[in-house]
Amino acid sequence: MFYNTVKLHRKRTCVAREIWHSETTYLEGLMVMLQVRFSLFFISTNHFTNHHYLLLPPSYLILIQLFKKPLQQKAASEATLILTTVQIECLFSNIEQLIDASKRLVKELQDVILKWTPSTRVGHIFINNVR
Repeated sequence: MFYNTVKLHRKRTCVAREIWHSETTYLEGLMVMLQVRFSLFFISTNHFTNHHYLLLPPSYLILIQLFKKPLQQKAASEATLILTTVQIECLFSNIEQLIDASKRLVKELQDVILKWTPSTRVGHIFINNVR
C-alpha cells in the first residue's frame, strides 16, 4: 500500500513538472514569434536600416538574418513584397495576449510546483485561467 502511494506521488510529480516544462517551452516559442513579428514589420516596411542593428539584442540579430535576407532575396527576384504589413499583423495579431496568458499560467504552475506536496493539485490553475 505504501509503495503504491509513493509511486503515485512520484508519477504525479513528474506529470506536474512536465506540464510546467511544456508551458515554459510554449512561452519561449511565443516570445520568439514576437521577435519575428518585430523583425518582419521592419523588413516589410523598409524602415530597418543598418544603425537599427546596434540597438538590438543578439537574439533579434539572428532572427533578422534568418528572415530578412531570404525575404529580401525573394522580393528582389519577384519585384514584390513577400508579406504586406497587414498580412504580418494578421499572422501575429494576438501574440501579446497569448504571451500574457502563458506567463500567468507558467507562474502559477511554478508557484505550485515549488511548494509541491503529495496532496498538491494543479487542475484548478487551468480552470481559473479559462476566460
